[in-house]
Amino acid sequence: MNTNATLEKLNTMRLHGFAQAYREVTESALERNFSLDELIAHLVEAEYEDRYNRKLKRLIRQARFKQQASFEQINFNQPRGIDKNMLLRLQQGDWLKKSKDLIITGPTGVGKSFIACALGFQACSQELRTMYFTANKLLDRMTLAKADG
Repeated sequence: MNTNATLEKLNTMRLHGFAQAYREVTESALERNFSLDELIAHLVEAEYEDRYNRKLKRLIRQARFKQQASFEQINFNQPRGIDKNMLLRLQQGDWLKKSKDLIITGPTGVGKSFIACALGFQACSQELRTMYFTANKLLDRMTLAKADG
């Protein structure tokens, strides 16, 4: 079977990461000297990473975050009353595994939305479905759900 037919079948089966890695390996076959086990591991790893990245992008898009945020961007030098140790514990995600709820409160401008988005991005990276809401939108949805029965 020729390379193009194999690539076509891989793409038909939606093994896009596998197909891309296979294409790269066949183009540089002379430069690399893979054993069969190494070749298969490389192709499987490429497919796994491709699926993870596509899922992560989908989860982030569906979450509808207000902004892109990460914990590395949080400035703890500002006097905002943010407990760094608490944020580090939340970042680990144990509260998600235990199905605990989280409500972030504070005055205007302390970074509640930013922290919520950072936590949401972290949850998405753990392959958890996430949805970003302001308190008003959440209450509106709860009111509609209650009215619908």
